[in-house]
Amino acid sequence: MKKLFIYAIGLTFVIGSMAVSCDGVDDLLDITTGTEFAKTVNLNSNGATSEALTEVVETIDPSSDLEEYGDRIKDVEIDSITLLVAPKASGHNEDASLSLSVGISEFESSNVLNVFSTANGLATINEEFTLTVDDNVLTAVKAYLMALEKFDLHVDGQLENGPANVDVSFTIYGHITASPLE
Repeated sequence: MKKLFIYAIGLTFVIGSMAVSCDGVDDLLDITTGTEFAKTVNLNSNGATSEALTEVVETIDPSSDLEEYGDRIKDVEIDSITLLVAPKASGHNEDASLSLSVGISEFESSNVLNVFSTANGLATINEEFTLTVDDNVLTAVKAYLMALEKFDLHVDGQLENGPANVDVSFTIYGHITASPLE
């Protein structure tokens, strides 16, 4: 009878410790995957040599890429935000000086957070470069991605010695951590 009592206590202890550790199992099963969101806009002076280029607004919709994770997203890490400015073969003067301004905002909002701007032309053309981004911009991007909310990319510029015809590619590289359980 003593042995049965000891076995019962031992079994209770084993089952109890397994139940306590179940919360940790959820975290062990989390899925972490790399992701990227990219938008390319075209800035074209249409033959003009010196002018302010019209702002282009494009919407980034994370729900289309992340809908499989839905409300199971636990965390988003932004690894980097990059920019690539690539001149088109036609309608672009290689000596053109193009100053850019890139920002983000809530969907269809005019309250734009500055991501990147240069007033003295771009030093890097045809090469993707990583932007140094303020914490408030990273926080906003993370919030949009966590909530799967659309947000807008705003790009405009100032041209000297044109004409200019360039594609501006904006890319967010990151990691999403989600629960595998519904």
